[in-house]
Amino acid sequence: MLHTEEKRTLSDNEIKEIVEKITPTIEYGLLQTTPEHREDLRQHLYEMSIKTLKNVRLTEPKGLFI
Repeated sequence: MLHTEEKRTLSDNEIKEIVEKITPTIEYGLLQTTPEHREDLRQHLYEMSIKTLKNVRLTEPKGLFI
């Protein structure tokens, strides 16, 4: 076999870094809703972001390519 793929999930630290990077986008998006719904939406967006990132599988090629 000349080529294999190694699959891995994101570490907790990688997830934390990504969530920190998307925080400004989430905060800006919250301005588009009413103040009384912002906290619920914020919680939902963070939960869904983390859930999605935990299910990400990175594929890293490894081996000889011809």
